[in-house]
Amino acid sequence: MIKLIQGDATSPRPRLGQGVVIAHICNDVGGWGAGFVLAISAVSSAPEAAYRALAKDHGATRNSGKRIPRGQVQFVDCRIPDCDGHYIVANMIAQNGLDRRAVPNGVLVDYVALEKCLDIVFARSAELGFEVHMPKGIGSGLAGGNAETIYGMIETAAKKFCVDVTLWEFIDSSAPPFVPKKRRG
Repeated sequence: MIKLIQGDATSPRPRLGQGVVIAHICNDVGGWGAGFVLAISAVSSAPEAAYRALAKDHGATRNSGKRIPRGQVQFVDCRIPDCDGHYIVANMIAQNGLDRRAVPNGVLVDYVALEKCLDIVFARSAELGFEVHMPKGIGSGLAGGNAETIYGMIETAAKKFCVDVTLWEFIDSSAPPFVPKKRRG
């Protein structure tokens, strides 16, 4: 079952005796600093540290030409302050670089890699008896993916592994709306 709620995806409340996997998409070049990862880093430094170590292991940087192989998932145990329960952040490597101008269709999401990552995340969640939580519209913001396509992939994985999913829609009227910076030509 997939449910949509408003709130902060980094503050889930698992059912009693269960845990939560917070899944999100990471790029393959070691960049961490925009989008949902900022919210994750505000709650725990562990997912960013693990991701940066993975990038270093592969020599992946924006300018090195080396990349983290897409389709793999890093599971990082986290303790979230003021929350009961077990939390795991799933760093899903399913984004091709950082520059939408560098890819022919302007879409950085690698759908094949994302499908593989979702299967890994949902299989692990089913094994642990955990729910999967993620931001609504995952991969369709900065990465330019098609929200309907990605939702269909999430729905398929949820049914395949019989795992409950919560998609979080972040609403904060005090925050300025996200408006991408205009690129200088």
